[in-house]
Amino acid sequence: MNRQKKFLNRWTATLNQSNVARNNNKYYTIQLLEHDKKQKGFVLWTHWGRVGYAGQNAAQFFDINKPLARDHAQKGFKAKFLQKTGNNFGEPFNPLQGKYCLLDMASAGQQNLRPPNYKPSVLPLSLQDLLEQIFDEELLEQEISEIGYDNRDKPLGMLSEEMLDTGENILRSAARELRNVEPSVEMLQNLTSQFYTLIPHNIGFKNILSCTINTPKRLAEEYQLLIRLRKAAEFSRKLEEQNRRLLEEEQKGPAASSENNQPEHPHDIAYRGMNCIMQALKPLSKMHKILETAAMRLHSPRHGAFALKLEQVFAVGDSANATTSASSLHLPPLQTGCVGNRQLLWYGAPVREWAPLLTKVATNYSYLCVLR
Repeated sequence: MNRQKKFLNRWTATLNQSNVARNNNKYYTIQLLEHDKKQKGFVLWTHWGRVGYAGQNAAQFFDINKPLARDHAQKGFKAKFLQKTGNNFGEPFNPLQGKYCLLDMASAGQQNLRPPNYKPSVLPLSLQDLLEQIFDEELLEQEISEIGYDNRDKPLGMLSEEMLDTGENILRSAARELRNVEPSVEMLQNLTSQFYTLIPHNIGFKNILSCTINTPKRLAEEYQLLIRLRKAAEFSRKLEEQNRRLLEEEQKGPAASSENNQPEHPHDIAYRGMNCIMQALKPLSKMHKILETAAMRLHSPRHGAFALKLEQVFAVGDSANATTSASSLHLPPLQTGCVGNRQLLWYGAPVREWAPLLTKVATNYSYLCVLR
């Protein structure tokens, strides 16, 4: 292996603890590592701090030349896990008041796989460029971080469905409490603590009490975070699964890793998951000219200090209108000649909202204008 250390199978735990009343918002990571180069032995590595910050770390080395080095290292891991959570490692987990909670992360073995050699995308270049913006992984993680989720040690692909489902149930409980005439402050604080423990939030060093989920607006923001996290985690896991499959095929030999067995391009996976059909309009088409005129002339006078440039127009329709097979990504022709009466909605949405919006288009075709 090229890395100085490798994870021992299953010996890793990601812990988190949020307590609104006590202003606690902290993480604790425990990992058992094995040196595979110069130093022969095992390392019990711990990392802790305030969510969103680098924090501190410590390492305890176990020399492989000493008797029962592996056993002592594993016992040290179990003792640290018991100290922080009040639970025995490897047994069914029962969250305890005042202790860290074990985050149910997907397999860490999926991470850090090298990018595979994908099949060429079957989509037009204009549509590929749009999907590159919508599903850009670095931009996606940046936007998720801006919403509040801390992905420093918890990559999107490692978020399990069970974790997200539990988070949604907590928010439903908060919604029921907020519908009461006099919502319980203590109940909302407890639910907020549970949610932030499960879905780590980077709120800096400000008092976490000010971030209590105690208003419909705050509740809606957390619901949107969960929706975006679910979509991002699902897309990330699909790519990681393809990476793993390619590596397995390469290990079987050249025949198994031929072009026919190359993994599907990420753009094609993302496009199919949006459940809509999209087609770029030609600049000289009637609808393109109408929308270009509207973009240049119909915005508010108070926005006259800057000029807009229409870069691209996409016709967007329900995938049910497709005339091709369900497995095909080739776009059917869109009827864009008849304009009729239209209402124009200029909506300045962040990139993270484009995919959810495009999946909810009406049966009749809508138009997405990319302005700069």
